[in-house]
Amino acid sequence: MYPAPGGQGIEINRLARTVSFDAQVLGIFALAETPLCPAKTVAVSGTELSTLYALRDTVLAQQARGKKYIDAYYSSAPAVVNILNEHPELKAQAAQLLTNILPACRSLVASHRAVVDEAVVEQAARLLDAVAGYGGPAVQKNLLGLQQDIRSRALFRDFGVRVKKK
Repeated sequence: MYPAPGGQGIEINRLARTVSFDAQVLGIFALAETPLCPAKTVAVSGTELSTLYALRDTVLAQQARGKKYIDAYYSSAPAVVNILNEHPELKAQAAQLLTNILPACRSLVASHRAVVDEAVVEQAARLLDAVAGYGGPAVQKNLLGLQQDIRSRALFRDFGVRVKKK
């Protein structure tokens, strides 16, 4: 909590890139926390988000490539959230992908090993391509770079994920 004029607090959550202000600071206006996180935009439950946060903190953040993915995720997040909200079909595809990939995420968190179906890998690559098509140059660079790592299997090798053939 950071002090603000008048003794009220301003809470800043840098990781989620959101800011919420105490209602008294704003008088009659109160800002609700707007999710600037694509996972929050499509996740159904707090359990899903907890799994994704654990994946970020215990798996991705432990390696240079993972840190690169985390930085790319948060720098692209506001634009991706806008794209998902403007294109309900992409939001639905992202929600389905999340459902399909969560078992592998849980496994990675628990044992640093996972198996994912090749169909899910292709689903992720197609979704990244579709979302990138609506993004600006920086978003395209981030999403298409991740897509390239998915298609080359570099992402899977680095993080102990085996891709199961169809």
